[in-house]
Amino acid sequence: MEGLPVVLGSSATGILVSLALSRAGVEHILIGTDDPPAPVPRLGESIIDTSSPELWRLYGHEFADGFHYKNHIAYLNGNFSALCHLASPLRTQKRISKFAHPDGRKTRYPWFGEALFHLDRIKFDRAAYLKARAQKECHFVVARVTRVEFDAATDRVTRLELDKGAAIERPRYVFDSTGFASPISKAANVKMSPLSVPQRVVWTHYRRDDLEANPPEWWRGGTNLMRLDREFDGIDAMSWLIPLGATLSVGLSVDQSSERSNDSDEDLMERLASAWRRRGVDYVSVFPQQQPIQQLRHSYFVRDRAYGGNWLLVGPTFITIWFPGSTGLWTVCAAAGMAHRLIENPELGKFYEKSMRQLTHFHRLLDHVAHGPIWKSSWQVYHFFGKGGSLIWSRIADYFRIRDDDYGWFRPSSWLLNSLELVGRKFPPFMVMFFVFALVRNRLDVHRERQGLPFPLYNRSIPFRLWNAIRWLPDFLWGLLPRRRRAATLTSG
Repeated sequence: MEGLPVVLGSSATGILVSLALSRAGVEHILIGTDDPPAPVPRLGESIIDTSSPELWRLYGHEFADGFHYKNHIAYLNGNFSALCHLASPLRTQKRISKFAHPDGRKTRYPWFGEALFHLDRIKFDRAAYLKARAQKECHFVVARVTRVEFDAATDRVTRLELDKGAAIERPRYVFDSTGFASPISKAANVKMSPLSVPQRVVWTHYRRDDLEANPPEWWRGGTNLMRLDREFDGIDAMSWLIPLGATLSVGLSVDQSSERSNDSDEDLMERLASAWRRRGVDYVSVFPQQQPIQQLRHSYFVRDRAYGGNWLLVGPTFITIWFPGSTGLWTVCAAAGMAHRLIENPELGKFYEKSMRQLTHFHRLLDHVAHGPIWKSSWQVYHFFGKGGSLIWSRIADYFRIRDDDYGWFRPSSWLLNSLELVGRKFPPFMVMFFVFALVRNRLDVHRERQGLPFPLYNRSIPFRLWNAIRWLPDFLWGLLPRRRRAATLTSG
């Protein structure tokens, strides 16, 4: 098997690259573990405007039960609750199936969110792992890399030594999908730059098997984020609440330097449940069956470069940003989509690196929300959604180029979308007037327990947006003056 491309790592990152190579008819080696992914809660369930349609296009027909509708993004911060309505909750299977042809052909982009999903990582990762191993183009090797021989003069990996004395000589190309550890980064002396302070993440799943198909709780329809603050919750943290059919993913991220960062997993999850409950979202009463708690200590980072003469640092091996960005699987999908071309033309890694590095703009926005002042004015709400919305365009522009296998200089749609991103990033009010005013419902709830109340017209997508367009200016003006946060009512530290 000398001279073949090699994929390091059999997590979802390496598996998606392997499947892409097999789809392109490229014979390759996949090095990983003999055990399928364990059935435990894992991160990366919320997917965005690029990874969502791409994963659905390629795998929706085969693994449909792993995809769940994502209709909104909601963010609770201080006394403000805001909901960005992305798609119709009532869209049919027939409506979305046209974006997942059995042959994986290219489809039009689902502009209004038809193909926007949450991903059941337990189901999807296992199914993808088994599929990848079954491909005739994939030579699966149960091993781990113990040493990398690297030629600095040509910037190429020349030999991979494996445990048990085996080795792969002169690999044609190496896709490093091993994450933070990254043996290729060490061999090539690629440095790492932290993007934020170290975090401790604690999360779990809750289940209930007898849920009705059309939930009365609006928060069961999309990604829900909440900023916990010390005054009201006794902890500064960022949290998420993501529905996956009969399962609910819940977790929080707290600075490792925080006084609460060493609390037990159980105490942190109970504090999180209490914080949501005090805002009117009692998810434990709806999903009573708690699954094993997971925890991770990590840092967000970007490496100095993503590629070399015959290697690529795939997805989270190159860059990881704040989880509310939901970009982890996009960085992987981008690398997988380019994989066969990178083998032929390693210099295309420059496009990949530039595209992924643009995510640092989104990270800085999210880091400010996580560590900056609690929202006291509607200006902060619309500024966040306006600037965040602008950063979508460059991702979509790059997605089109990767999907269409088009890296030429004459790409008018890319120029237009990147121009929208630049203008919106430099002048967020532009994006507010462009679309945010009609998509975002902003509420000032002085009493935070009202934040969990239903959003009127939630299931009526078009009327919801029309009502937003009418109401946005009065709501903006009502919440424009800085408001004092409600005093803490904690019963325990």
